Amino acid sequence: MTATATLAHTNYEGEMTMSFDDRALSVLAQAKAIGDSVESWADFANAVLGHGGVLSRLFPDEMEHQAFLDTEQYQELGKIQKSLMEKFGIVTGANPKSGRFVVRIPRDALAAEPPFRE
Repeated sequence: MTATATLAHTNYEGEMTMSFDDRALSVLAQAKAIGDSVESWADFANAVLGHGGVLSRLFPDEMEHQAFLDTEQYQELGKIQKSLMEKFGIVTGANPKSGRFVVRIPRDALAAEPPFRE
């Protein structure tokens, strides 16, 4: 299951046109819909909280992203994820069913020179 977010929150110049509060509500609404259709809590976490997920698309700015973590909507995301963990099990639900596998690599590792070969 992959989340589909619209770009209605940006204009052609990439500027935000939805308010912070409207985007916070949109994250929660999309998360609820995703939570109703996923097959594991890991799929939910990837689709909503993961890289390229709903949260990062609607709050691409780091400062706003951090500010969202202090909202009631973010607290609700935690409740949704907890209920999915209870539904699917912490261990068995940790395996994404979508086939999507997320690997996070630190930026400095990507910028490193390849090892020397003789």
